[in-house]
Amino acid sequence: MRWLRWALWLVVLVGLLLAAIGGYVWFVSESMLTATHDVPAARIPSPWPMKILDADPLGIGKSIARSNARKRGEALSVRLGCRECHGQDLGGKVVMDVGPVMRLAAPNLTHGHGGLPEGYGIVDFERMVRHGVRRDGGTALMSSIDYQALSDREVSDLYVVVEDLDPVDRDVGPSSWGPVMRALYAFGQVPALSAHRIDPDRKDLETPPPHRPDARFGEHLAQTCVGCHNPHFSGGRVLDGDPDWPPAANLTPAPDGLGGWTKEQFVTLMRTGIRPDGRAVDPVAMPWKAVGTADDVELEAIWVYLRSLSPRGTGE
Repeated sequence: MRWLRWALWLVVLVGLLLAAIGGYVWFVSESMLTATHDVPAARIPSPWPMKILDADPLGIGKSIARSNARKRGEALSVRLGCRECHGQDLGGKVVMDVGPVMRLAAPNLTHGHGGLPEGYGIVDFERMVRHGVRRDGGTALMSSIDYQALSDREVSDLYVVVEDLDPVDRDVGPSSWGPVMRALYAFGQVPALSAHRIDPDRKDLETPPPHRPDARFGEHLAQTCVGCHNPHFSGGRVLDGDPDWPPAANLTPAPDGLGGWTKEQFVTLMRTGIRPDGRAVDPVAMPWKAVGTADDVELEAIWVYLRSLSPRGTGE
């Protein structure tokens, strides 16, 4: 019966090994998920002020400023894809619910039941949007890496939109990582959440660059693409997205990127979701419908910036 004893010992050893691996995965992932962050309070006015009159006793300037901020914020919220995740009414939406992988619920941004708590201000909003940090300092699952470069004015404009939303009563519940995502993180296959990758002391722009079709403005706009296309814009495996998504395109002027493209083809893709070869782009993996709401100057600026990059191989 010696073989039986050896078999039992093997089962015990395998069990201990699996328990050790499971413990390691839980400890490493839980440490990252439950970490707290000290992000300095941003001093951002809301709405963004207009210097119409030195003295404005009737509040006319502030009223106009709020109207302008709401208009800018509405356009920005569409281009950034806020409604793709949070729902068309921004009342929250379950984006993904794959039990063993993750549950991603974009919260209700209104002040209805299940929405933003009482006293939620622009400081709390800014921490979440640009840093991926919750009101209590905890780590959020939001991909704020895409929004860290937003200027103070853009954050202010978005906050005005949120403030003025009609209440929606909807509780979408919390987001969470399943064992598969925890294991992928523990073994270095997915990056840490945004709050761990964004410098809390980074210096933010007060206002966006001038609205011109140049590389400076294009660089600012293109920062919302880094979560999928990586900071070098060379594409490859999407580390911050659904594991089933196809690789992100190489946006540098390399032969396997945009090297052979024209500006007109790039704009057509952004407006219609159709590549030059006639293939359609997955609108979930690549939210071209949201990006395509950018105006002609914005799309040309992004194109000019991407053409200014050094060519890189896909994923480099």
